[in-house]
Amino acid sequence: MANLAAAYKPGPHELLVRNEIITFHPIEWKIAKLAIFPLQYPAILGSFFGGRVEAVGPQVTRFKVGDKVAAAKKFGAVGNHYGAYQRYVVAWDSMASKVPEGTDLTIPASLTGNLGSVIGLFTANAGLDKPSLDGFASAKNNKVLIYGGSSSFGSLSVQYVSEAGYTVVTTSSPNHKEFV
Repeated sequence: MANLAAAYKPGPHELLVRNEIITFHPIEWKIAKLAIFPLQYPAILGSFFGGRVEAVGPQVTRFKVGDKVAAAKKFGAVGNHYGAYQRYVVAWDSMASKVPEGTDLTIPASLTGNLGSVIGLFTANAGLDKPSLDGFASAKNNKVLIYGGSSSFGSLSVQYVSEAGYTVVTTSSPNHKEFV
């Protein structure tokens, strides 16, 4: 395996991550089948993943070898070394988050793919306030309906919108009522 890790060398603000989990999002098959974005073949797809940092670039200050991270491919990154569907992948340090020891990587890696969409939908497009960084958003007199509150996208949406001070109304199956 050491030879595989040596195949990619991280640049100034990059990490080399040994994948432990790769998440699949619907956009992946659309990129492959519908050629939504131009690809240079052969292409290694995959945008969201989690694992351990194997190496850091010379200007990386927030991460060290051995850190557990969840990361996303930077939009516009070109090259197979950024594709998540492989054992080792290069990630920009700005696109990675540390994951505490003892935390299952499945959760932060799957949320990584949805966070940008949630922010884009509710703040950029719908014009809702963002959650407060200090955790104390003022209550608003508005309700927001979120369909499918138990899905990965829905549950993140419920948290994001409620942390911004809105009242959330959501749907779920009876099996997920307690979770929602």
